[in-house]
Amino acid sequence: ESLVHEETLDRLHSAYRVVGLEKQEEGAKESEVEQVIDAYMLMLVLGLNHTTVSKELVSRAWGNIERIYPAWGQTQKWVREVRKEVTSADPLSRTTFTMTAQVLEEVADRYGRWQDGECTAIKSDLMRYERGDTGRVLLRDFYGAALNGSFQYTESKEY
Repeated sequence: ESLVHEETLDRLHSAYRVVGLEKQEEGAKESEVEQVIDAYMLMLVLGLNHTTVSKELVSRAWGNIERIYPAWGQTQKWVREVRKEVTSADPLSRTTFTMTAQVLEEVADRYGRWQDGECTAIKSDLMRYERGDTGRVLLRDFYGAALNGSFQYTESKEY
């Protein structure tokens, strides 16, 4: 548990750094804290190494996030709902580093359950393309569905 807490704090410090607020962790405005939380989640969902990630890499990722991770908008909305719940107990400290860390720890606790809904939706979508009861989808159908906007996968043919 303390290892997870330390990683949350490290990733949060990195999020402040990549948005240019490393000197303002305690004096950030509401919109800046939301930007920090978004950067934190961007690093998390894209699997970016928070210890070495650069501002430039995060900036490029922002430009591609909707294409790379189509559920980004839903993720942002969900994280903001969790934040609202957590900060409601102490609204005056909602922009502090400590409160932001508490929000992100709660996000981490709930993330698996929330993401399960996304997995279920993907499974349902894939099952529409299944061949018989084989549990398989032809590559032609897999990529064809993505081209038609049904869903988006980035797996290579070799994978």
